[in-house]
Amino acid sequence: MTENNQENNFNKHDIQFMSLIQGLAGSTMQQLGKIMNPMTGEVEKNLDGARINIDLLEMLQVKTKGNLADQESSMLTELLTNLRLNYLDELKAEQEKPAEQEKPAEAEKPAEEEKPAEEEAGPKEEAPAAEKQEDSE
Repeated sequence: MTENNQENNFNKHDIQFMSLIQGLAGSTMQQLGKIMNPMTGEVEKNLDGARINIDLLEMLQVKTKGNLADQESSMLTELLTNLRLNYLDELKAEQEKPAEQEKPAEAEKPAEEEKPAEEEAGPKEEAPAAEKQEDSE
């Protein structure tokens, strides 16, 4: 190969590497619910999938350390930082969500407490029927 062909292959690999990490980052943002899924047209969350993609990008960063151009290295670092921060925000929001759901449940508790009183009335009505059976014997 000539020097020019080697240079073109190197540039091609640079572009492919950048496309790979940008694709993984875009997929991760979809899984974090930050952008719409173009296939479904809906915003979807999958924090487990997002964590897997972040781990993959971290693995690429570790395995390619010292082999990346400065621009590639800084882009990967910036993407990972952004994704990690967004992941933590979404994780925190998911953890706070059950606490918010408990508040309405507490408002419903008095209604639930009334139900046992109604249930107690049910067996009392049945008790006289049981007494009738004893009387007929």
